[in-house]
Amino acid sequence: TCSRRDVVCSTPFSLPTWSSSKPSGERAGCCCRTILIDVTKRMEGPREQLSLAEYMRNWLREHWTNPFPDDAELERMAIECLSTKKQVNNWLTNARMRKWKPAIKAAFDLDRPLVYLKQDSIDLWEQKAIPVVAPRRRCNH
Repeated sequence: TCSRRDVVCSTPFSLPTWSSSKPSGERAGCCCRTILIDVTKRMEGPREQLSLAEYMRNWLREHWTNPFPDDAELERMAIECLSTKKQVNNWLTNARMRKWKPAIKAAFDLDRPLVYLKQDSIDLWEQKAIPVVAPRRRCNH
């Protein structure tokens, strides 16, 4: 059992595969040990912790042309926001269906040159004003 003051546990857990360091004096199979690793792993570096929604919006904006992370990326994202892989995956699935796909379609429907499609769709997603540019020319054969 664990002897931390605020938690008493007796359930053995295995260590996460992404952790390689072991603090001295703590049993490797304690659930409190696993929680401690998760929190200290996230706290490394000078970054401020973002909420899941803020982090995911930033990630989606950066990966706008391919918002489909692989399993390793999902795991990394979950660790970054102190969340579960399932929560991250659900957020992305909902965002792609409710926001991303409609923004791409609406930007295409603006009938502007394709060079503006990505930025227009991001601007629509973020509810920003879209600058006026001449529409695409259509061939009349």
